[in-house]
Amino acid sequence: VGGGIGMEMIGGYYAYLYDTKNFFYEILVTIEEFLEMLGVVVFIYALLCYWREQGTGNRQQ
Repeated sequence: VGGGIGMEMIGGYYAYLYDTKNFFYEILVTIEEFLEMLGVVVFIYALLCYWREQGTGNRQQ
């Protein structure tokens, strides 16, 4: 998520200076979206690892 926020700041500054209708800006947006999706994937992976360590919750007595 932090990578996405950082790229959003860079992309916003670039759009302010130049414009959003060029190839380099599209590359910045693509990198930003990739970092956001990567953050979600890492979060889901960490959550699944946590659940695996905690067990399934079906404890027999």
